[in-house]
Amino acid sequence: MKRIFIFEAGSSKTSLAHNVDDLKITLTYPGYNPNRTNKGFLESIDQLPSAVFEDAHIYFYGSGLRHPAKQLEIKTYFKERFQTNIEVFDDVLGAARALLLKKEGVIAIMGTGACVAYYDGRNIIESTGGHGYLIDDIGGGYELGKLITSYWLNGQMNAAQDKSMADHFGVSRTDFTSYYYLEKDLNSVAQVVRLINDFKTNDIEQLLLDYFDIFFKRHVNSILEKYNTNEISFVGSISSNFNAEIVQVAQSNGIKVTSINQFPVNALLNFHLNNLTT
Repeated sequence: MKRIFIFEAGSSKTSLAHNVDDLKITLTYPGYNPNRTNKGFLESIDQLPSAVFEDAHIYFYGSGLRHPAKQLEIKTYFKERFQTNIEVFDDVLGAARALLLKKEGVIAIMGTGACVAYYDGRNIIESTGGHGYLIDDIGGGYELGKLITSYWLNGQMNAAQDKSMADHFGVSRTDFTSYYYLEKDLNSVAQVVRLINDFKTNDIEQLLLDYFDIFFKRHVNSILEKYNTNEISFVGSISSNFNAEIVQVAQSNGIKVTSINQFPVNALLNFHLNNLTT
């Protein structure tokens, strides 16, 4: 069986899946995005043996990789470091292949960032959202983390919640703003969403429903209407961790959620095992 390596990279983490004989192995590395500092990812991959990718198919999917110039950066790294070629695609196509294989449909990514796209079974025909944390990543973990952090900073949490937030950031509410603008730690804000289920109140639950409703109305509803469907599939940690709220909001908008996959890297490995020339 031909060896295949699948990198599925987001801004927060990178998953690597590969096959060894009849086994499928998944590893986790720091995030990679060509529009951000990637020191942690590159240092981790540099630790791999030089011959690890020899005589193997390598596919790299990631955020920020829509433009050929950005794809060239990671291609050049692998060529120089491992003397190997890789095929590079953006994360939207990866999500579509993982969710729909070669069937057409509408998919959404809800991870650190978020976007919605129509896939014709081969290519992404149209997408909306996913313009990065400075413009529009509504539906993703970073924007949701900002909302929760603002809720905290404005004194709207109880004592236990306040302590959880302060412990998470390692800084008090009164000192947070100075710390954040000095460190610009985007991941720490995105990871606030991990705390939500531990102290979910009616107010937080309503915040979630309102947030996801904005995502549907801004990015989901119009593309479903354009392509005459009411079905959508999701990948990403946000869609998985808050699947009940997302399904509730979808139903209120007359939309059916057909599947939610938190870890598309394994589905992508299966896709390429069956489509080695793709």
